[in-house]
Amino acid sequence: MKLSILSLVTSLVLSLSGRAGIISEPTNGIYLAVVQWDFLHGPGPVTNEPFRFDSELYWAGYCNTGRVNIWSPVDPAYGVKIRMLGPSGKEVKKTWEGNQYGAKWDKLHSYKDTKLGSICAWGSFEENQGGANGRRLLPPQRLFSMDQPGIYTMEIQIQLFRYAATKDPEEWSRNLLRFSPIRIKVEKPPPPSAKKE
Repeated sequence: MKLSILSLVTSLVLSLSGRAGIISEPTNGIYLAVVQWDFLHGPGPVTNEPFRFDSELYWAGYCNTGRVNIWSPVDPAYGVKIRMLGPSGKEVKKTWEGNQYGAKWDKLHSYKDTKLGSICAWGSFEENQGGANGRRLLPPQRLFSMDQPGIYTMEIQIQLFRYAATKDPEEWSRNLLRFSPIRIKVEKPPPPSAKKE
């Protein structure tokens, strides 16, 4: 059994090479990916980094061994922690909206704590190419004070529940999954140069 799990993880890592920056480590067979969903500049999900500073981000769940029902907080205050490092490597200040993300992270223990939405984690990231089985995140520029042009590193950590077919809060608490942080590159381009007369 351990050998098959190890080979599954190895094949997953090899199949995701080149996109490792946008994918979490597996937790209980489930892993997450963050993509840019760019309605203004292209059709559907974009996985090439760096992502645009003004485009929405989207996270989705995957499971290579079948379909798994997961329940995610609708309010990012409970389910998503974020931080960002600027081009110089210093931490970037969050905006008011950014400060709401993760503000109640430690208060999530069961379905009673906040409104949850059902999501199905299934298939591989490669097969689904960013698929539509997750939740939207605000554009980075709305979450952080990205004052300088350059390449930023944004860290996103997500927690959610693996579905428990019970109303027992203790059982839900045992099914709380906290994923490893996902680090993505975000670019803020320099302002357009003044037109020459």
